[in-house]
Amino acid sequence: MTELFIEGFWHLLQLLSKDRNKLKAVFYHTFLLDKFFVAVENGKMIGMVGYAESTKSSLHLDKHEFKKHLGFFKGMLSYYILKKEFSKIIPGMKDSIGKIEFVVVTKEQRGKGIAAKIIRHIFTEVEYQEFILETTDTNIPAITAYKKIGFKEYDRLKQKYAKQSGINYFIYLKYTKSTNDTGVT
Repeated sequence: MTELFIEGFWHLLQLLSKDRNKLKAVFYHTFLLDKFFVAVENGKMIGMVGYAESTKSSLHLDKHEFKKHLGFFKGMLSYYILKKEFSKIIPGMKDSIGKIEFVVVTKEQRGKGIAAKIIRHIFTEVEYQEFILETTDTNIPAITAYKKIGFKEYDRLKQKYAKQSGINYFIYLKYTKSTNDTGVT
């Protein structure tokens, strides 16, 4: 899971360290395994999706691992920035709504509906009637895929540091199960 997570979020995680082994060590123990669903093909993990409740996350960051592998200053700074990001309140979030997060598919498998299958499976396995997710305006393939599943955009927030991040808006999408929804299409 750690390698797939790093691959999927490399564009952001490389700001913490360009050393993938250090990043693996930092994130190795962070996944709350009961909050992730994965797709496996021929014994290889090809996709994963986390889900959580309200302000919780499907990851548990360990400050000591950040300091140990990234150094005291960079580790503490990285830990607090990510902790704030992962626990932020999403607009429209309530305790009765599930949150989809950390959607990752290997480069070779992208565009084949793997993430959609995992997300639909989550709909059948998790009790929530509504699900929210956050993405960015620059992630057009993901937005298209989420809308095909049935997510609808309900909010967008201007990114504070758009020039530095390359992201103009955070986009928030919501999926509401119908009364006969099995999550399977």
